Amino acid sequence: MDPLAHTLVGATLAETRLKTRTAMAAPMLIFGANAPDIDAVTMLLDRDLSLGFRRGWTHGVLAMLVLPIVMTGLILLVDRLIAKARGHQPTARAGPLLGLAYIAVLSHPLLDWLNTYGVRF
Repeated sequence: MDPLAHTLVGATLAETRLKTRTAMAAPMLIFGANAPDIDAVTMLLDRDLSLGFRRGWTHGVLAMLVLPIVMTGLILLVDRLIAKARGHQPTARAGPLLGLAYIAVLSHPLLDWLNTYGVRF
């Protein structure tokens, strides 16, 4: 799938009742839907490396378990930094964000599975 498709799925999820679960829900759903494509940075390093690495472990079962935890930590950090800059208390809650992260990240390989070339689970 094109990154735009993943972004639109995340944005569509963010326009449902999921966005009411906690603060920072919309960014979590949008960025989480794109998180497995972090392996695209290998294209900047070497074309051959990219061919072997692309849609590999970041789309695999272990990454589907780890990426949401990493994404939750990053979004909570951003929420704290924004709150500190504004002189407020952080408003995002870790539990709901983690659940949203799993929804968003798991949407990625499901969409990629619809491609003609699939996913290497």
